[in-house]
Amino acid sequence: MESLKAVLGDNAYDYEKPSPVRTFLTKQIKDLYPVFGIKARRLLAGLEAEIREVGADGSVGFGEWATRVTVDIIGLAGMGRDFKALQNSNDILVQNYNSLLEPTRSNAIYFTSNLVFPPWFIRALPWKKTLELDRITGSLRSYCLDLVHERQDEIKSDRAIDKMDILTLLIKSNDFKDTELADQMLTFLAAG
Repeated sequence: MESLKAVLGDNAYDYEKPSPVRTFLTKQIKDLYPVFGIKARRLLAGLEAEIREVGADGSVGFGEWATRVTVDIIGLAGMGRDFKALQNSNDILVQNYNSLLEPTRSNAIYFTSNLVFPPWFIRALPWKKTLELDRITGSLRSYCLDLVHERQDEIKSDRAIDKMDILTLLIKSNDFKDTELADQMLTFLAAG
């Protein structure tokens, strides 16, 4: 351990934390295939409806639809929850997710700056974007933590016996603290 600290610094213990990798076994992934098919059909139905609505001369923004189907698939596969983002783009989780990933100029500048400068420097700048991202990530973290507690209650009361989503598998592994589970859910959302 001491040799690791010499190379990695005092945060070497971070590399000893459990990994969610074993939840991505072939069987678990194959069990999720129907989820992908259902959401793909709903995506096509939503796109077809919007195309009919805007007509031959209109345009359809595929980026928002891609985000919505991503949130739905992550919701079902990762968290065991159907956010129904394809039917309801007004959901707070969908809005927060869209805000983070929207390809705006301010997002591009902010994220590029984070690649160039250290985080402490970026946080010290008087940007509204920093406050907005703090609010959004706080909201998402709180949402994910609530979801973790909800699923733990379902598992304790045997209401989650047939669930095979990633969150349920991670909880059943007993390898993670509640906050780590919420962070894993945020990672799944961020990874898309």
